[in-house]
Parts: sequence; C-alpha cells; structure tokens
Amino acid sequence: MVSSEEVTWRDSALGCPEPGMHYAQVLTDGSRIVLTAGGKQYHYHSGGRRDPFLCENPQPPLPTN
Repeated sequence: MVSSEEVTWRDSALGCPEPGMHYAQVLTDGSRIVLTAGGKQYHYHSGGRRDPFLCENPQPPLPTN
C-alpha cells in the first residue's frame, strides 16, 4: 500500500468522473487508497455509501487546510 487517507471529494463523482455523466455538486466525504503492483499504481476511491472502487482516471480531492 502506498497511501490511504480520508478525503473530501468535490462532487458525487468521487474523483472519478465518467465522460457524459452528470454528478451532484455536493461535497462528499470519502477515502482514497493507492496501491502498487507490478510497478503500476492503482487508485481506489470511495465516498458516501459507495464501497471502494478502482478509478482509472483519478482526479484529486479538495486540498486539506
């Protein structure tokens, strides 16, 4: 495991928007987990009631202050 952290996502896309989809513009608490296998990083995002899922094109969460 590279990292695991609690984050706040900018919207209900949870940092993993899909083209052509519309998302609720609401701050969403969740988590971001980064794993490495075979020299490649894998980003897993979660938030709200959604279990962690693999995110192919991850976007950053809101910065922490």
